[in-house]
Amino acid sequence: MTTTTASPLAALDQLAPRIEQTRAANATQRRLPDELAREMAEAGLFALLVPRALGGLELDPLSAADVVEAASRIDGSAGWAVMIGTQSAWFAAFLPPPVAERVIGRPAATLAGVLRPGGRAVPVDGGYRVSGRWGFASGCTYADHLYGTCLVEQADGQRELRLVYVPSADATILDTWRSVGLRATGSHDFTVRDVAVGEEWTLPMPVLGDAPHDGPLYRDGYQNLAFVLQAAQALGVARGSLVAFTELAEGTVRWLSGAPLRDRPMVQIAVARAEAKVASARAWLREAVAEVWDTILAGDPPDPRQRIRVRLAITHGISTAVGVADVLQRVAGAAAVPEDHPLQRGFQDLRTAAAHVQAAPSIFEMAGGLLLGADVPPSVLL
Repeated sequence: MTTTTASPLAALDQLAPRIEQTRAANATQRRLPDELAREMAEAGLFALLVPRALGGLELDPLSAADVVEAASRIDGSAGWAVMIGTQSAWFAAFLPPPVAERVIGRPAATLAGVLRPGGRAVPVDGGYRVSGRWGFASGCTYADHLYGTCLVEQADGQRELRLVYVPSADATILDTWRSVGLRATGSHDFTVRDVAVGEEWTLPMPVLGDAPHDGPLYRDGYQNLAFVLQAAQALGVARGSLVAFTELAEGTVRWLSGAPLRDRPMVQIAVARAEAKVASARAWLREAVAEVWDTILAGDPPDPRQRIRVRLAITHGISTAVGVADVLQRVAGAAAVPEDHPLQRGFQDLRTAAAHVQAAPSIFEMAGGLLLGADVPPSVLL
């Protein structure tokens, strides 16, 4: 693999026709085909933030965001798969090198899981006995390994959260994913029952401290470097919706007025505002991330102001993308009602993406509180 953005973007261009051709079938099956997922993995699309020492690309966050954004313009579910695969691999980079090598150290490695606590880990000699159920594990149908956060109760009464990794063969996938958006992400539940997991196959949650790899991506466990991709996915879908609306407006005539859709002032205003919103949210996201990245490259940790700006820019980017899709869907009218229309897909995909914790309205509340000098949970700054 190379360490430039050109290689995954070129691979994405080659895969785009297949993604588009199989889109309807993928949505019906509620997952990406194993063969397509494997080709995406082999092309490095899930290894954007994997350390070079493990054979990955180790891109900077904005270059990785470019790839996720481009994939999401093609198809929201494919972009979500790239995003989740990349984020998952970033967390796995903090595992001890021999374990990380097994989990993400192969070109075709695939990983999926859930950070939200859903299981219980009982301490035993050398590790834990793990049982639990985790929901919305995007990509779990083709993943080699799965992970989930567990509550650990120590003998002395202390409690902690640990992220636990298991081979997918040790888990059971439950057929639970039926949604109106992001339908091909295979975001099913999975269960693990009384599985022995070695200590070295777990991580504390939140992941704090440096990963056992050189490189600025892995300093201090600054997880928002990976969650930047959440906003990139949403903005990519919104950009794809803008392109689809432009094509629709060129060939649609309103029967009441006889005027082409593109010539109506209200439509022109809506498109101009949508363009400004998407471009502005993207620019601010990149500005906030670039400032943090320069600080990290200089050897310093981002300060609280920088961290909250990145967190706010992520949530603002998702929120903006959702609003743009809503407007375009409404202005398009009945022409965009069919479920397979690009505007309808974008609208539903973004509405589903907005249910993710990274888009939660409470983040605006916490960010505003910090900006006003109030006390906020430390987790906002991770």
